[in-house]
Amino acid sequence: MSLTNSPLLTNFLLAACSLELFRKAPNLRVLACGGDGTVGWILSVLDQINITPAPPVGVLPLGTGNDLARALGWGGGYTDEPISKILSNIAESEVVNLDRWELKVEKNPSAEPNEEGKDSLPLSVVNNYFSLGVDAHIALEFHEAREAHPERFNSRLRNKMFYGQAGGKDLLRRKWKGLAELVTLECDGKDLTSKLKEHKVHAIVFLNIPSYGGGTHPWNRAGGNTEPATDDGLIEVVGLTTYQLPLLQAGGHGTCITQCKSARIVTTKTIPMQVDGEACKLTPSIISLSLLNKVPMLAKCKGSKPDLPQTALEQMTVSVDKISMSDYEQHHYEKDLLKEAALNVGTLEVSPVSDLEQVRKMINNLPDASNLSADWCFVDCYEPLAVLIVVVLAFCPSEKQQLEKCLNIDVCREFEGKNHSK
Repeated sequence: MSLTNSPLLTNFLLAACSLELFRKAPNLRVLACGGDGTVGWILSVLDQINITPAPPVGVLPLGTGNDLARALGWGGGYTDEPISKILSNIAESEVVNLDRWELKVEKNPSAEPNEEGKDSLPLSVVNNYFSLGVDAHIALEFHEAREAHPERFNSRLRNKMFYGQAGGKDLLRRKWKGLAELVTLECDGKDLTSKLKEHKVHAIVFLNIPSYGGGTHPWNRAGGNTEPATDDGLIEVVGLTTYQLPLLQAGGHGTCITQCKSARIVTTKTIPMQVDGEACKLTPSIISLSLLNKVPMLAKCKGSKPDLPQTALEQMTVSVDKISMSDYEQHHYEKDLLKEAALNVGTLEVSPVSDLEQVRKMINNLPDASNLSADWCFVDCYEPLAVLIVVVLAFCPSEKQQLEKCLNIDVCREFEGKNHSK
């Protein structure tokens, strides 16, 4: 899929550039504000720019299901907490590992598609869960309805109501009651297809985290030999029927098939599938699931004290320097030389919760800021903790190729003529 000149490419590059600026900052933590899709997107950006060590990622849940946020203890939605409380919880959070799984898809040469579908899945990496059957069918209906009428899906409540109605329709139709006849399942080399047929499952779910579908828990803890964990290198396989699916909301569970380190799924018909909520109809395929890597995430500490009154955060002293493009390109990997080459513009007292737009206005009001170019941008910092020192770069459009080379990422064209504080 080509991303050239697409909004997705623009967003990816903007995120990559923002993270690239803090590549060398010690104790870096990332807060992903959005739903499960946003978290997965941030993790994919971190994969691409390859920051070492990878910074742990926390979640401010702003999506519909927010299952990863739930699994990490951040809850199912944002409840208007003050930003100071959120940042305090992030600072006190615990770093845990999250398994990530790779999906490889190839065409099933011995089967003919019974209807139109895609030849690949919408995502190739599983952070939360991967499933096929009736639940993916509901997710696909939701996606298609939202694409056609986005104004009807502007709240978490409306989204959940749609899922409830769609699930009720599928309960009556039982469209995927013959799923087990269309699928072959091998886990760690063992054929478990007979177990799917025995329980007449309408959906097969591979769970990497305990929370699924907006906070339900399909895996019965008594159904496996090993207590499920997000970093154990095992994925839980659950079968669901259209009768079990609505009961999940009342605390019910599915049928525990197995826990495994790898899986192979062979389909003989076009079947709806979903990866972390992104759904499609996949033509007959051979799908391999295996462990990709482990990434650090931020889990809310159970011992945190949310009921304590939030004290005001102390002001931070920010020393603002400016530097030419040529000097920055030469010294940006040597902080001491960078300090020597930079010229001080002034000092600010700012709140730790200030955003860069607010800081930009304060910098522009400094007495010595009058000689800055109109399109300066934030590019680096020497000491990102107690005393933040922002290096301010003044450059003209003709220098943007140098900046691209300096940052080793081709994103500057996205910034030209725009607000550089993003």
